[in-house]
Order: sequence, then C-alpha cells, then structure tokens
Amino acid sequence: MRKIIGLLLALAVLLCAVPAMASETEVTLSLGIWPLDTDVRGLEVNNNVYLPAFQATHPNVKVVPAPYEYSMDTFIPLVESGNLPVLFSTYYTEPQKIISNGIAADITDALAARGWLEKISPAILGAVSDANGHVFGIPYSVYPLGLMINAELFEEAGLVDEAGLPIYPRTWDELCETAVKIKEETGSAGLCLLAMDNAGGWHFTNIAWTFGAEFEKLVDGKWTAALNSPEAVAALQLVKDMKWKYDILTADPTAENWGTGFQQLGTGVAAMYIAADDAVNQPTVNYGLDKDKLMMVGMPEGPAGSFTLMGGNLYMFSKDATPEQIEAGLDWIEVIGNAPVMTDTIKEGKIAGAKNNVELGVPVMKGLHLWEDDEYNAVGDAIYAEYVNVNPAMFAAFYEANTKAGALRGEEPVQTQDLYAELTKALQEILTNESADPQAVLDIAQANFQLLLDENVNK
Repeated sequence: MRKIIGLLLALAVLLCAVPAMASETEVTLSLGIWPLDTDVRGLEVNNNVYLPAFQATHPNVKVVPAPYEYSMDTFIPLVESGNLPVLFSTYYTEPQKIISNGIAADITDALAARGWLEKISPAILGAVSDANGHVFGIPYSVYPLGLMINAELFEEAGLVDEAGLPIYPRTWDELCETAVKIKEETGSAGLCLLAMDNAGGWHFTNIAWTFGAEFEKLVDGKWTAALNSPEAVAALQLVKDMKWKYDILTADPTAENWGTGFQQLGTGVAAMYIAADDAVNQPTVNYGLDKDKLMMVGMPEGPAGSFTLMGGNLYMFSKDATPEQIEAGLDWIEVIGNAPVMTDTIKEGKIAGAKNNVELGVPVMKGLHLWEDDEYNAVGDAIYAEYVNVNPAMFAAFYEANTKAGALRGEEPVQTQDLYAELTKALQEILTNESADPQAVLDIAQANFQLLLDENVNK
C-alpha cells in the first residue's frame, strides 16, 4: 500500500495538470467531502497525495477538512447554523430538495466554462438541475441495482448450465421458483430482502416499477402520491408471497439492512440479494465469498418489464460559496480524479486503484459510463480490460441489462427518503403479519405520504 501511495504522490506532484489559480486572493475551501476519521486509507491518500498536488498549484487556497456524511437529520442544522462546508456531497435523491430551498450555489456558468456541462450524462443531468435548466451539482458516482448471486449455492443446488454458470432467474416468478429449489437443496434462504430501514423502501420501489407502479406524479403543478396503485399492491403481494407462500427469505427481513444483506450473501446464508455494482467488495473482501463465485445480473422482469434504479452521489456547493471558492472546489474535484478530465495523474490513479482491487481480491468489472467523454471513457475501459480479474461472463447479463435504452431510472424525485420510510413500514407489516392485506397496508402509506407532500412540497 505504501508503495502505491508513494507512486501516486510522485505522480500527483510531478504530473498534475490542474492550472494554478490566477488570483492571488486568499481563499478558504472547507471540504465536507474530506474522509471521515474511520477511513484510514482515504485520509492517507488525501493528506499525502491530493493535498500536496493541489497546494503546489494553489498556494493561495487554505484547505480546511470538514468531513461530513450526508444525513437528513444533520443537514438542515448545518445550514441553519452557517456551518455547511463550501463543498459537500449528497445522494441523487436530495438535490431537488436542496435546490428548491435555495441551499446550493448555481454552478452552470462555471461548469460551462470548463467544458464539463456538456459532458454530464443526460440520464443524470435532470437530477442536478432546476426547472430552468440551471445546474447545481456534479455527479461523481453512479450505480445501477441488480441481482447479486452466490454461485456456490447455485452450484450446490444443481442450478448451473453446461459452462458452469448459474442459471439465474429472469422474472420474479422464476426467482421464487429458483429460491424454493435452493432452500430445498441447500437449506439457505433464496433471497435476502431488506425491511429494517429506508433501504427496504428503496429496493421495493425498483421491484414495484417492474409491475408498472409510479409512486409520485406531478398533476397540475402539485405532487400526488400513488403508493396504493394496483401495480404497487401487486408488487407488495409478491413480497408477501415470498414470505408466507414460498418461505424463501432470511429468518427476519425486518432485521436486514444494506450491510447485513451482503453478509448474508457472502457467508452463504442467502443465495440472492438486490445490490449495486459499486459494492462488489462487500460480499467478497468483507464477508469471504470467493470473487470468482460472485455473479451479477439484471433486475428480474415483472409484468411491465425490467427496470433498474440508478443512484449515486454528487457534489454541491453551499449557496454562500464565492466564485473563487467554487473555482477552487472544481479544481479540487479535478485533482482527485472525479472530473471529466483525463490527465496522466488521473490515469495513474485509476491504474493504482485497479491494482489495489486486484491485490485485495475485489472483482474488477466493467462499469457504466458517468460522463459523455470518449477520451475519458476509453481510458477507463482500457484499464478495465487490463486488470479484469473475474470471468466477464459472470457480469455480462448485468451490464447488458443496464445499457438497454430506457432500462435506467432515477430515484423518485421528491421527499424520496420519506417515501422509502413509508414503504418500509408497509414491508414490515406485510412480513410480520400473515393476515395483513397489501391494499389496506398501502392505503395507510398513501395517506401518510400525501400528507408529507402537501406539508413540505405542495405549499
């Protein structure tokens, strides 16, 4: 690790292509995107690689670490107290709320001047823009959900083809049938379904989309909830059947969260789990599943087809940021390699990251393109081709499913985390009460969420 960091430091200092700021004005740049104290490797790289490289070309900028992990509970107090960092990160679910409340700075002109604006993927641009097309955020990660598979359990259940690849389910009906066989043959749960916190509602929206559900609709300028539609009810009935008809879930879904799901998959407690490609290290490195025994495929199809929830993270600037702070912040983003700019430094950093993943045993798989930039994407694709350490066939179905036209969908646009919370309550009721009626359960969720929309959005 030290060798890699030393190499990166040398390259960052010698090759960094970010131009020095022309202004001699002293600028203070507080970075909410600074790694937390628990992120030892991230701190080491920031302190020993990125910061020296940045300061070499920005001697007038004082970088102030202000590590912050976005949370709805703490964000508003930070804003109200005037302590929001100049540069912070959040999720794709949050920018519309942040923009509408005037918390973020408009960075349209700054991005256009750098040529970055035209490179933001159209699938993402809407999430970081207001109704007038002004842009307030910069994406730096994107992920699609899909189905993670523990191939060892499929093999044990005899569910492999002539090439030794798992015979994976393509529809929800097939998933239930496959899960039943896996439980019969191995004793393991067929699927780990989340129902402990908002992650449960997050996953459920994707399931329900495949049934044709739409949870939020803009009608005559007002947001209307649609949590209790026939399509959403059918999706919740599927979940009920998974528990009470097929008995294919882990022992207590209401105790399963994002992290335990990977643990259940990695340790062989469950054969399948809905997850994103940015977390392939979780079941493998963290929980011991051989990287060659992890498979990823697209979301199963429902009556309306197959759709994939696309999420990720983005950078935003405080509304109080000065033009000089915004420019410094954009330069910082470029130095750390999260801008649509390809330099020798950034390329070497990506290579070092790929080498590190290979050394750790993390699957190196082809990802979706975040930017509409041929040069940038070509470098990433070439690095993947050189360092891929798994059988690409184990991930081909996932990549194919998520590059089809119309397959990717952004998260529901308003009060998203509140929506997830209401849907999680519905999941908890249906999974703990065999007599619960999906329609009645979602009628309650519908009323609760519409009230939230009217109080917070439809003012």
